[in-house]
Amino acid sequence: DGDGVFLFVFVLATVVLFSLVVAAIVRLTIEYKMGVELLYVYATDLLPELPRAKGIAYHLFLSHTWLNAQDQVAVIKRQLQLCLPSVRIFLDVDNLADMSALETYIAQSAAVLIFFSAGYFRSRSCLREARAAAVEKLPLVLVHEADPSKGGLSMASVREECPFDLRPFVFERGRRVIRWQRRVEFQRVSLRLIAEGLFAACPGQSVVAETPPLEVPADGTSAETPHLEAPADGTSDLEAIADGSSAPNTTASQQQRPEVRRANVRDRVRRFVSAIAAEVGEAQAALANASSLQTLARTAVTTNSVGDAVTSAAGIFNLVEPMIAPEPTEREDTLLRAKVLSFRGELTCGKLRFDVPVMLVVSAHNPGAARVATELTDAFGDAIHTVTATEGESEESTLAAVLRTERADRRYFFLLYLSNRSFLGEAGEALAGQCREMLRHDKRAILMVHEQNDASGACEFARFFATTPTDLLVDGIYAEIAFAFHEQPFRQVSYVLAAQKLGAHQAARRPSLWGCAKD
Repeated sequence: DGDGVFLFVFVLATVVLFSLVVAAIVRLTIEYKMGVELLYVYATDLLPELPRAKGIAYHLFLSHTWLNAQDQVAVIKRQLQLCLPSVRIFLDVDNLADMSALETYIAQSAAVLIFFSAGYFRSRSCLREARAAAVEKLPLVLVHEADPSKGGLSMASVREECPFDLRPFVFERGRRVIRWQRRVEFQRVSLRLIAEGLFAACPGQSVVAETPPLEVPADGTSAETPHLEAPADGTSDLEAIADGSSAPNTTASQQQRPEVRRANVRDRVRRFVSAIAAEVGEAQAALANASSLQTLARTAVTTNSVGDAVTSAAGIFNLVEPMIAPEPTEREDTLLRAKVLSFRGELTCGKLRFDVPVMLVVSAHNPGAARVATELTDAFGDAIHTVTATEGESEESTLAAVLRTERADRRYFFLLYLSNRSFLGEAGEALAGQCREMLRHDKRAILMVHEQNDASGACEFARFFATTPTDLLVDGIYAEIAFAFHEQPFRQVSYVLAAQKLGAHQAARRPSLWGCAKD
């Protein structure tokens, strides 16, 4: 009858609707899980185990200022919990029950993350946490907020604000400072490096990477810094340094090698400063008008006043600190560090391919552009070729002449490298002329790269609105976003993003159930 038909249609519609809702929920769940990728051990492709020693409640303690770092560390905790589901992280807003027990929370942590932002070392709570970590001799993970609009400051300012007695511990040589990134592709690298730091602090994980062997120098000597014994004549190491004499108990070949002598200086000064700091505590302010390292050293080793010795040590430290804890070079970074953890879906240079070779036009009037072009050719091999365009020498080498040779079987791009030396002087005028030529030829064929590595001439992008000729600004030279080229290992991501602009793409992936891509 009619009631039966209605009931049948109603039940059928309800079942169909319910099925569609369940299917949508399942699909969203699958897509969410695929979007939140887990970190795996790079060498084994297995999920990392995160054991904790007896008495350890947290894998990582997040030390930060409430003033301008709460949002950043909250993101770090949330993302790490997604990447490493078994991780336990201490964050004050979630776990702090007693402010007077900060030192206890530190002692219950396997490692401490120090988030450098403006005012960190002016916070009494942060200093308590840092000093408690030093007392417990805990591994540190250093993360740096570099964006001034987000409470960031330069690393030079961070080192200057750091109390004297904490510097040898916080800025121990070889300890990486991780730049905090906000763009997703770069932030994944920041998170991976932080995760590697806490993973290394777990029991049994002190050596987990397949670290490449250190290269042996051509002369066959060891690359390691030799152990130095005390001078037989009883003179102080610092006296020898101040007098300019050679290091005691070193071979003639080592005396001839400046890098060994510099390592000796760093080692001796570090041990001297650490000993003073341990005995006296926080040092007095550095001497205002220190005349020379020799005078300071003699004062430090001959004075009978501990207070004067500490003051002198502070002056020595400020003079020689760049030698004690310099930033590792990119070569050192490559030799001493190997990837420990990785995301399975991580897009790397090796996973990209070009359907058509690329000809990258490099201006001879753009300082640093040739170096960046070499980096790209090293990363992608024969897929990218370079040609130099020079104005004012010969007609055949100008940008216009290069563009006339453009071929259908190649894609041509003009590399515009932006650093603190761009658009300055006569070279800047010649570069501006080439940019005008490219805007007339094809605005889309400009590969714009913005240097973000301080060691290579980084500057704020706002600078270019003052140095770039007005007509180029009006014509939209900066209409597209420039690719940020950060320091290593973030620079590998920069290569990938730039290559995608040049036409590179990942190998096609076959679709799977629910339309989600699958490797």
